[in-house]
Amino acid sequence: MLKISEILKVTNGEVLHNFKDFFISGISIDSRKVKEGELFIALKGNNFDGHDFIKEAIKKGAKAIIFDNPSKIENFPNICFIKVLESRIALRKIAKYYRSLFQCQTIAITGSNGKTTVKELVAFLLAKNYKVVKAPESYNNDIGVPLTIFQLKKDTQFLVLEMEMNQLGGIKNLCEIAQPHIGIITNIGDTHLEFLKNRKGVAKEKSELLEYLAPQGVAILNNDDPIIKNMSKNFSLKKIFFGIKNKNCEIFATPLELNKDKTKILLFDKKEIEIPLIGLHNIYNFLASLSVLKVLNLDVYQFLDLKGFQPPPFRTTLYQLKNNITILLDCYNANPSSMENAFKTIKTVFRKERKIGLLGDMKELGEESEKFHYQLGEKASFIFDKLFFYGDYGEKVKEGFLKKNRKKEDFYHFSSKDKLVEKLIEILKEGDIILIKGSRILKMEEIFYKLKEYYGEKRNQNN
Repeated sequence: MLKISEILKVTNGEVLHNFKDFFISGISIDSRKVKEGELFIALKGNNFDGHDFIKEAIKKGAKAIIFDNPSKIENFPNICFIKVLESRIALRKIAKYYRSLFQCQTIAITGSNGKTTVKELVAFLLAKNYKVVKAPESYNNDIGVPLTIFQLKKDTQFLVLEMEMNQLGGIKNLCEIAQPHIGIITNIGDTHLEFLKNRKGVAKEKSELLEYLAPQGVAILNNDDPIIKNMSKNFSLKKIFFGIKNKNCEIFATPLELNKDKTKILLFDKKEIEIPLIGLHNIYNFLASLSVLKVLNLDVYQFLDLKGFQPPPFRTTLYQLKNNITILLDCYNANPSSMENAFKTIKTVFRKERKIGLLGDMKELGEESEKFHYQLGEKASFIFDKLFFYGDYGEKVKEGFLKKNRKKEDFYHFSSKDKLVEKLIEILKEGDIILIKGSRILKMEEIFYKLKEYYGEKRNQNN
């Protein structure tokens, strides 16, 4: 709970009417979810303007409004209206102040891939013995991080966040708000190139986490990523490395068995364990989470049990349809490196099955989009017996796919999900494995829902 006077002080806001101090019971940016006594912050996005929903927020019980567009403000008696220069910045300022009121440790996770899975794993392991607040879903930007911070309570011991911004200075701003003590960088790949230009730009953005942590904090870094290793040399702070390829690091494991039912690994001290996650990339995610325990000087073996862990939705999850068709749903997002991880999983886990790729556009790749989609088709030609593509870059993917003498009839390009599903059902055979993956804006899971509706689901393997 915060007082309006505190809100005014940290935001440099101006009350439109007579000022009378009182406590707010919470903060909301969604008029549909406002509760009695809360502060509603009117944010403007690409497809909405929170100022248009102020009246709805007040009907739901909002007692105070933060806004930055006076032209959209009506007169409501008994409602505190606070004018600020920019509502989005005000949200960040309030969150920074609120975070400063708590003594909990913050763990911040960034990287091109694996952030949400690592965040879920870290929170799951720590919650065995501690009070943990974690970011819901993928709340990882300058709106999601503040909203997560507002969930802090007096007894919170750990705050687990993921951080992702598509502009330089973004992660630095998030760190200023969240005040992390421990930072994890999972990997560096070709993401957000539309804004960050190349991997050097991506690395520079991620390095802002190390810049904030130095010299007092601790960095947990992927030892098998050469960009991360080189980048880390520029920062003087305590570092914990995890990896698979190179055992010269504190936390490492050797893969023993990779299949659809289990992943068996040999830990750094020769202990064999099984984890309920699919694919080599998830071994890295698991090791990153164990590294947090190492930093906190906790006994790793008291936290190894992952029974009950649920991976985040749309990320490397297996579904078995009734006619023995398996779907690997990994469609939360897509970029060149995450596509390659998915290809490796399909290749190593499903060696004998006929493989069907159902792929979609990789967005935010900027000037390199055509090149990366050509390469996608080229790599897919070595993995999939049949390749279906949905999106704008089908012709480039087709060029790459056909480069190595693949048959034209093995490639299908659709701009309609219904027609894609219709053709897919026509060619599917019992025992096939289907990978569904594409950028978030494409909502590739809708294709999965159509297939599940047609075939029926045998059981859900939450791997």
